[in-house]
Amino acid sequence: VALYSMVSRGQVSGLDAERTTILRELVLATGDGGPGSVFGKAGTLYPRPMVRVEAGFVERKGRNVVYAVMGEITDHDVEDPGELFVALMAAVDTLTALCREFEPREEE
Repeated sequence: VALYSMVSRGQVSGLDAERTTILRELVLATGDGGPGSVFGKAGTLYPRPMVRVEAGFVERKGRNVVYAVMGEITDHDVEDPGELFVALMAAVDTLTALCREFEPREEE
């Protein structure tokens, strides 16, 4: 979360402005880089096979939304672990979508 927070502000410790821009472009998931654009990555945590992670930020006018969602199934000795992992992915993806849709209130 800390890295995405820094990238969303355009200031990453140890990186100059040019490299920060390159990093920002590497994690651009959807959009043109302006308001409403989504930056982030999804993944798993090797070697733990039943972990799904989504992290990133959504560019908002003056108030970016930084998020990290992680789900893990710790007891996965079941007949069909593939089906269980698909359900885990769906749950994490649903929570991620809610984070991406969140609109911070305007300051009064």
